[in-house]
Amino acid sequence: MSKKRKRTLVYTLISIILTLIIMICVFIIAKSLIADSKASDEVKKVYNIIRETSDEESGFTQESFRAILAENKDFIGYIAWDSGIIEQPILQAADNDYYLHRSFDGNYYESGSIFMDSESKLSDQNIVIYGHNNSYNHEIMFSHLNDMALDQEYYENNSRFTVFLENEVREYAICYVYYINEEEFEDYDFLQANFESREEFASFMEFPEKKNLISSVNGELEYGNRFVTLQTCKRMNQDVKVVVLAKEVLVRKYKN
Repeated sequence: MSKKRKRTLVYTLISIILTLIIMICVFIIAKSLIADSKASDEVKKVYNIIRETSDEESGFTQESFRAILAENKDFIGYIAWDSGIIEQPILQAADNDYYLHRSFDGNYYESGSIFMDSESKLSDQNIVIYGHNNSYNHEIMFSHLNDMALDQEYYENNSRFTVFLENEVREYAICYVYYINEEEFEDYDFLQANFESREEFASFMEFPEKKNLISSVNGELEYGNRFVTLQTCKRMNQDVKVVVLAKEVLVRKYKN
């Protein structure tokens, strides 16, 4: 076989391999986008329920809560950023694996749902809520938490959110954003729900204060504050987590 023919054969094989790789990548992305679309339809159903049970003056109502709860008994609240970057139902199951890869309707979905830790209680000082970072669509779930870790201005423009519960509305202000890796998980328990003393709370806060990536526009967390911990994966590195701490700044009742 001549050298020219060998080179032609090699180029042909390379072209075939590259074409197959591209086809596989396109298939994977298309499959992900289709799944995102189906899950989005479920969330749109929730949006429609809210629109039908609220008005411009009252917004999310207790009627909204009851109507969504009728669609899924695991519904525990609704989280919405003032800026609109994230608006999602919060679910809670008996274990943290259930909604890790399930959509609001309970069907398999790689990006899962926003869900509260199975051990968390609404009466806890620290409530933990999880959500995936989506590799193909940065507009869904908790993907935008990554942007807060990367951009101070983005954080400042999106530093407040609200959680609508069954009987009250809680408003939160973000004070800390930090990364934590697998090794650090062994030494720091961000899941700690309650604190018996100032010393215990101060010990808990050492890690986020040291690792904080933002300059807070909402002050600091202090002993006695109630707060939420939001967690997602870092983009391009699932072994590292993005953690957001937001203190409760207001609790109010629904308007009748």
